[in-house]
Amino acid sequence: MYLIELLARCKMRMNKKTIAVLFSIILYFCFSSCNKQEDNTFVPQTGIDYESKDSKESGESPAETISESTTESTANIKNVLQDNSDTATEQKIRISVGGQSFTATLADTKAAEEFAALLPLTMNMSELNGNEKYYYLNETLTTDSKVPDMIHTGDIMLFGSSCIVLFYEDFSTSYSYTPIANIEDINGLKSALGSGNVTISFS
Repeated sequence: MYLIELLARCKMRMNKKTIAVLFSIILYFCFSSCNKQEDNTFVPQTGIDYESKDSKESGESPAETISESTTESTANIKNVLQDNSDTATEQKIRISVGGQSFTATLADTKAAEEFAALLPLTMNMSELNGNEKYYYLNETLTTDSKVPDMIHTGDIMLFGSSCIVLFYEDFSTSYSYTPIANIEDINGLKSALGSGNVTISFS
């Protein structure tokens, strides 16, 4: 503005060439001022990166990290369930007598565990009372005896600490026994055992 005023005052004294030079200077300053304002224009930031520092350093996205963690947790749960399933699996033994074979499930007792560790065994079992066969082991087993509510056909019990008893009739008793095993399917058991002494293989 000062230059314009000066130009107006000195108009009569200046020739046309001088006026053109001054006008050019004015335009130069005007354009310079406009360029500085454009350079200072605020440009909003875009493309904000929400990844964590750890994700950037590892080169993995948060989604990939979560996915891997979920997969690992699922695998751990499956392993725990499998371990529990294996622990809960019942142990079986096989009884062979009179040309027939029977499967028995071991009881959850220390004596049953110790008896299974002795197998295979072949016993010449003696007849008693028309309802059981018995045999005395050379080893003693851990006892946890109690009077059962009822003796069932197919029960295999420990009487005392070394006498294995296989029952083939149902009846009540006042004697104490430690459970060893129970035959699952008793069809044909009584006829296979017979009425006298009999040789039985346990495996």
